[in-house]
Amino acid sequence: MSATTVPIEKNTYLFGGVGLVLCAIVFLVFWHVAQPRPAIQPEGEAVVTRDLRFEDQADGGIRITDAVTGLPMAAIAPGEGAFVRGALRGLVRDRRAEQIGPQIPFRLSMRSNNALLLEDLATGRWIDLRAFGTTNTGAFLELLQK
Repeated sequence: MSATTVPIEKNTYLFGGVGLVLCAIVFLVFWHVAQPRPAIQPEGEAVVTRDLRFEDQADGGIRITDAVTGLPMAAIAPGEGAFVRGALRGLVRDRRAEQIGPQIPFRLSMRSNNALLLEDLATGRWIDLRAFGTTNTGAFLELLQK
């Protein structure tokens, strides 16, 4: 045996140790990800709120009604209201994944810190609409002011 070769037995222990360390790291990562996280609550108290229902229409439009009174608030024509549609898309996708229907309304609220939030009362998710700029939030702000 030459001086540069290492016996196979020594390599086996080395590879076994490295494999064990990698398995431990993978386990710890999955364990950490699986741990429950506390729900992040929106900051500020709600100053003005409105519970809304968004109903898809046969023509591709969206009808928006006040969930408390049942009165129509607004309508979005087919092909219009891209930001409203986009904001709702993610929330509705989560509802479908959890097999929740449209019975529970969404809540639109202005907070004491001037945050404009769209909350899904069914799943607990919410979106701070300020992150999308004043032009985009204007569509939701109109609904809150009606």
